[in-house]
Amino acid sequence: MKIKFVQKAIDKIRGKKYPRSVQAQLLDFPQNKKLLLKKEKSNKILMVYHRNFLYCDAGNNQYAYNITKTLKELGYSIDFFAVPWSDIISDYDNFDESNKAKDNLVDNLYLSIDGKNHKQRKYYQTTWCNDDAVDKFDEIIGKNNYDYIFIHYVNYLDLIRFSKYKLQVPIVLLASDFDSIQNFLAAKNQKREPFIGFGSNISQEIQLLSCVDKILCISNDEKCFFKRFYPDKQIEFLPFFDDLKINSNAQEKKYDCVFLGANNYHNVNSLIWFEKNILPELKKGIKIYVCGKVGTGLKETCFESYQKMLDYGAKFIDFVENLDDLYSKTKISIAPMVSGTGMKIKTITSMSYGIPTVTTELGVDGFIDKSNNGCLVSDNPKEFASYIEKLLEDSEFYNLAQKNTIEYFKSNFSKEKNKINLEKILGSNCVK
Repeated sequence: MKIKFVQKAIDKIRGKKYPRSVQAQLLDFPQNKKLLLKKEKSNKILMVYHRNFLYCDAGNNQYAYNITKTLKELGYSIDFFAVPWSDIISDYDNFDESNKAKDNLVDNLYLSIDGKNHKQRKYYQTTWCNDDAVDKFDEIIGKNNYDYIFIHYVNYLDLIRFSKYKLQVPIVLLASDFDSIQNFLAAKNQKREPFIGFGSNISQEIQLLSCVDKILCISNDEKCFFKRFYPDKQIEFLPFFDDLKINSNAQEKKYDCVFLGANNYHNVNSLIWFEKNILPELKKGIKIYVCGKVGTGLKETCFESYQKMLDYGAKFIDFVENLDDLYSKTKISIAPMVSGTGMKIKTITSMSYGIPTVTTELGVDGFIDKSNNGCLVSDNPKEFASYIEKLLEDSEFYNLAQKNTIEYFKSNFSKEKNKINLEKILGSNCVK
């Protein structure tokens, strides 16, 4: 069934006609829009996102922040259109203060938070838009002149679809997650039938991509997938990137293993898998630290696993104020991921500190290289545990792993390299 829906999306894009009964399952793209002509070059970008990424308190926020900061360094001024969910409106209570702390990264903040949420338009099934957001978007682009509009997540492309304007400014989608698969995994986690609506979701997600000019995928796997549907569209791999921060020698560090994660079901399920499969294979006495709200999530979701990790000697730290301090004391990062899409930012973050990472195959999801990528990768519990123990016991093995980590990070995830990539993606319109 899902294959039929995807084929219909492809045919729709290529202009194939369907009977009315089938057309009803496909997205409608309103016509007769007012042409919004691009004026002179402005060196301005509009960024569309939902969270206050200035906090950098989660991987997706850090990704949005790094890209925005890099665009600023390339000579652009940044306007930010935020469409927050009702439960995260408080993110913006102290925006001016956090913006000032980040050297006034954002020139103007626009919010759509009146909460009416009426739906006169027929939105994408998992849209994060409403009529108020669309009207606010039109107001912003109607009175400003932008060189680019950057939109994070396909869930906001209904802004483009229902805008009253036919835009001449290039639209750039930052594809941080594969939305249809995220919803599929969420349904499985909630013990709902995951295939209900899946075909329709993926069909609509692919159709919405026709609204944009450039697609920047955080995952190389997802870049290759979407390229099949739009071979003539500019679709590029833009991974999470950061500065390289080399730490002191491993023998001077305090924590043997660190798992860093927010409280979401991907991280919680990964810890449950670790407790059930890896922990029994490990020698006693290894200092394991679980950092972030994932510990609270584990305690609430599976207290048995939480208790067994405590019995082993694992420590739980709810909040880490300074990652530099945490990783300066860490020997090994572990990422026993069992679900998710996009790219596991925790993996790249630990690599940026020159810390060897032991992970499952999903921990390097989105990497161009699946084996020679600076990480120690295994889905086999015995092998996973043996990597941890060997890194802790064999200094020569540790040093080689650290060397491989640093080299791969420099070649693929360094800010210097990806700043150049972003400049090339923007092409002749780039300020610099």
